[in-house]
Amino acid sequence: MDWKEWRRKLIEKKRKSKRSLQEKEKIEFLREICSAALSKNAQDIVVLDVRECVSYTNHIVICTGNSDRQICAIADEIERSAMKFSERPLSVEGYERGYWVIVDFVDTVVHIFQREPREFYNLEGLFMEAKRLNLDLKGSGKKEK
Repeated sequence: MDWKEWRRKLIEKKRKSKRSLQEKEKIEFLREICSAALSKNAQDIVVLDVRECVSYTNHIVICTGNSDRQICAIADEIERSAMKFSERPLSVEGYERGYWVIVDFVDTVVHIFQREPREFYNLEGLFMEAKRLNLDLKGSGKKEK
C-alpha cells in the first residue's frame, strides 16, 4: 500500500467515525485555531481556501513562529483549541525538529514555520490561485485579503 492509498483510507475512516463540520462551523473552527496560534504570538497568519486547487484538504493555515519552542507551543495550543470542536489531528509532523510543524486535521492543514523555511518553501506562492480568507483576526501581523 503506497502512502496515498494509506492516507485515503485513514481519511475515509476518520470521516466515517464522526460528523463533518458544517460550513459555518468550519469558519468558526478556522477562527479558533488562528486565535490559538495568536495566543502563542504566531505571526503572519494566512488562511487559504484550497478546495479548487487540491483534493486532500479544504483549508490551509500558515503562520510563523520565532523559535522551535514557540512553534511547538503554537502546535500544542492549536491541538487543545481544536478539542472545542471535538477535532483531533490525523497527524502532527515535524514536531521533533521544530522549524516546520504540520498539524493535519484532514479538512484543515496547519503549517507552522520559522521565518526562513516559510520563505524558502513559499506555500503562499504555491497556492497563489487559492482564495485567501479574511477572518478579521486581531493582532495577526498581516491582513488577509
